[in-house]
Amino acid sequence: MSNDDPVARFRALKDRGASPQEVYTAIRMNDMDRAQSIGILCAVYGCAPAEAERIVLSVDGPLPQKRQAIGDHEQLLDALKQELGYCTCASDDALQILHDVLQAALDRTQSVDDPEAFARASRALEASLPLDAAPGVASWFVYGLQQRDLVWHGFRLTDVWITDKGRWLLQAIKRFPPPQK
Repeated sequence: MSNDDPVARFRALKDRGASPQEVYTAIRMNDMDRAQSIGILCAVYGCAPAEAERIVLSVDGPLPQKRQAIGDHEQLLDALKQELGYCTCASDDALQILHDVLQAALDRTQSVDDPEAFARASRALEASLPLDAAPGVASWFVYGLQQRDLVWHGFRLTDVWITDKGRWLLQAIKRFPPPQK
């Protein structure tokens, strides 16, 4: 397999058991645009462009609308209210938990080619969800983030990947953390 042949590289990922969504995520993490990614998916899976587009849509959703840059903490709160129904009466931990889950999903998404980093990110994701204490709450939390197109999850709850919208919100949370009380 040649490293210069992206189709062979991603076919090898598929052959190791990666889902089509995981292969697509790996393609995107290699700086391929949406159109290039669809072409590679067609070659890897021997599918029509419409089927590859369905794979892309299952990860990214429809083409994103241009999102306004979040310029301050108040705009972050407005975005959280609009996207998640967030209320400032939430526990001080609410934004930290959201940050931790989105950061772990980002780290997982970006480390598909590095097994050690991927394992670390997976452990961080599991640690940020109350899987033992409240597995139902953890499930609904992930489902809610997926419904709002911030993440998508694969064959199990902790198989979580970040979307472009999730990156947008995580970046704002990092730029404008909650004021210290």
